[in-house]
Amino acid sequence: MFRFLISLFAAAARFFLLGLAVLIFSRLLRALAGGRARPTPRSSPPARPELLVRDPVCGVRLPRSRALAASFGPEPVYFCSEECLRNYDPRS
Repeated sequence: MFRFLISLFAAAARFFLLGLAVLIFSRLLRALAGGRARPTPRSSPPARPELLVRDPVCGVRLPRSRALAASFGPEPVYFCSEECLRNYDPRS
């Protein structure tokens, strides 16, 4: 019975040492590969959504940066295409 307990303890000790060796080896590999995963730095705040403008001819809404602008008075008028710009009647 005493030999059985000693062999059981020896097996448990080997299992523990093997686990410890695997842990140390994995940490060593991680350190050599660049360390712990670093959190990604925060980027700038998300951009505000671009203002949409409405084409007065066809009614399409599109970002102001993609619209064609024309002046028919104090404020610009925005169009989705050159065709809508040509068909625009400023008196309406």
